[in-house]
Amino acid sequence: MDTLVALVGQLLSVLRETVAPQACPGVWAWATSALGLGVGLLPAAGALVVALLRRRFGAAYGGGRGVLLAGIGLLTAGLLPLLVFVAAGRVFAASTGRGAVPGLTGAAARSLRSTECFVGAQSTYLGSGTVGDAFDPSDPVRLGVAVLLLGVVPLITAVFVGIQARLALRRGPAWPARFFWGPTLALAVLTAGVPAGAAEHLWVGACLGAFAGMLLISAVPPPSRETVRRSLQPAGPVREKRPAETGEQRLARLKERMQPIVQLPSAEERRSDGSAQAPRPQYADFDSSRLPVAPRRARW
Repeated sequence: MDTLVALVGQLLSVLRETVAPQACPGVWAWATSALGLGVGLLPAAGALVVALLRRRFGAAYGGGRGVLLAGIGLLTAGLLPLLVFVAAGRVFAASTGRGAVPGLTGAAARSLRSTECFVGAQSTYLGSGTVGDAFDPSDPVRLGVAVLLLGVVPLITAVFVGIQARLALRRGPAWPARFFWGPTLALAVLTAGVPAGAAEHLWVGACLGAFAGMLLISAVPPPSRETVRRSLQPAGPVREKRPAETGEQRLARLKERMQPIVQLPSAEERRSDGSAQAPRPQYADFDSSRLPVAPRRARW
């Protein structure tokens, strides 16, 4: 986990230097929102993989295929975002002290501890408190912000992720979609120990990323109707595999097919049984008077 925390810290530092604007509430807050944007695109990547897989196996999710689709949803919409949330929270929590910050250089750590706008020190703004502490009824302003950014925004994000999954599952059963939006909703509860400021910016970015991913998945065409039809057809009976014939067996089979239906006796059999005469077949008497007579044409 320490390696992942250091990796996320380095990624935050790169985002601060490349994409974060010098504007309120600070470059580190914007870098965190940019990281959240990438987190919001993770479920879209999973939905894209599902859409591409369904172009091959259609609408049949039985057996291992259903497990595969569910696993993709749990990984991209649940496990990976959870790891990023927890790792980013540990980076900002470590910045509130005087020690080293995982993944950040000394200059980057000093920049994180600097004061920006009206929010004060970036480290305190992003690394103090937890998500659970933000829902404090004694502070109405903080409670309102928490309800909006840590309650409503995750719900909207889950809706966008669910729409992504449904778009990827067009022309087929939609039950794997619950493995996308369900983990996204659970993420809001499982990140209760993450610093509130970092979680708020991560959720804002994730919501934007989920919306962009929804537009991306809508551009992927569903599987063709012919592919869906073939996937829903029952499998035919399994033919038993015959052993390979040898040349002698094939020749014997051909000779057997070439035998006449009625075999005549040989010359030796006729000589040995010369006295016996084969009975002649009885033919029916032919009566021409029973044939229908065509009507005669009148002569003019």
